[in-house]
Amino acid sequence: MKTRQQDTFTLVQEAVSQVLEITFGEKPKILPQTNTAAEINTQIIASIGLSGSLSASLAVGLNQSGACHLVSKMMGSEVKPADQEVVDGVGELVNIISGLIKNKFAELGCVFITSLPTVATAEVALCIRQLLESEGVVLSCEIIGITMDVFFFYSRFGAGQASLSDVISKTVTGQDATQELKKLLTQKPKI
Repeated sequence: MKTRQQDTFTLVQEAVSQVLEITFGEKPKILPQTNTAAEINTQIIASIGLSGSLSASLAVGLNQSGACHLVSKMMGSEVKPADQEVVDGVGELVNIISGLIKNKFAELGCVFITSLPTVATAEVALCIRQLLESEGVVLSCEIIGITMDVFFFYSRFGAGQASLSDVISKTVTGQDATQELKKLLTQKPKI
């Protein structure tokens, strides 16, 4: 009998694989499951919140050169690390993946609305590694020679609780991510 986490992992893996195969023209290689922060090399992260039947956050993490390479392939022209296109492209990638995850969950009777993507760089990504202790899925895959980490954390948040997207959004606007993440990690979800 499969657990909820195994079912969620399969659903996320299928969605990520389909999006990457359509976008980049090759099937991604799913890497062994990452379980520790030391194994994650995220320098830029795009996050999107899903709320409804389940509260969730989806994030895509890449190193800077990987983000540039993937976005260059998506756009058909070279982008540089400082270009706004890198931020926009990684945000669009998480948006596309979240749309397919939303549709796959809808087939199971779960209904969601999604937030707008939020993209942050290394400082925030380091804090997000703490979320590995949360209930969810971490999927690492390789596509066109680039390793990409996908994080899908879920629960039913009670009133006043923040999602991963909320934390990143507040950090991007200058608020303290570490305190918000600590609050998020210590709160028990209301299911």
